[in-house]
Amino acid sequence: MRHYLLTRSRRGPDYPIEANLRRIELARRITARSLAAQDGEWTWLVYVHPDDPFLEMRLDAFRSAGHPVVAIADNAGAMAAIDWSGPVLTTRIDDDDAFARDAFARLYAAIRPPRQRTAYIFPVGHRIHAGLSERIVHLRNSWASLYAPAGDRVHVRMVAHPKIPAFARVEYLGKEPGWLWVRHQDDENGFRRAHDLITPELRATYPVDWDLLAPRVAA
Repeated sequence: MRHYLLTRSRRGPDYPIEANLRRIELARRITARSLAAQDGEWTWLVYVHPDDPFLEMRLDAFRSAGHPVVAIADNAGAMAAIDWSGPVLTTRIDDDDAFARDAFARLYAAIRPPRQRTAYIFPVGHRIHAGLSERIVHLRNSWASLYAPAGDRVHVRMVAHPKIPAFARVEYLGKEPGWLWVRHQDDENGFRRAHDLITPELRATYPVDWDLLAPRVAA
């Protein structure tokens, strides 16, 4: 079984420069750092803009996880980059979020493998905003993985994440937290709220640069 991560990090020349640089820093210190701690062998397919003024810096941030990185433009590029000669597992994550330290170990342990297309979803995670945290239960979240048996040429970004339960059989992966949803000034869909303290246990669960997520105080 071959495993691929699919991440959208498409920022063109019209995207604000300072925001672009902040997104790259999040990708390096949050997303890639959490992926560097995962088990297994996998390839990272990153959706990029060909005219991104910081393209090499962006790709270097993803390469810091220590796994192969392939730049693609769209889903056609993803289809071409994936080796479909056997079963394929694809996992979705955004370029400012993270997985729990043991997420891939738990994911691999859950795969039998099944004979049919199956989505694997960690239903529990945490949202981070302004130096606070909040435990979240989300059954149609954007950290899903999709197992496609040989001959079934589908990947996890072929449908919007809320529609995955209609696209594949679903298995939920326990009640332990699996993902970190980071809210920040450049995020693209809001939900900027949290109300609990960030505990040492939470820091141990997610192998990210927590200093980057501390609240910022104006000078």
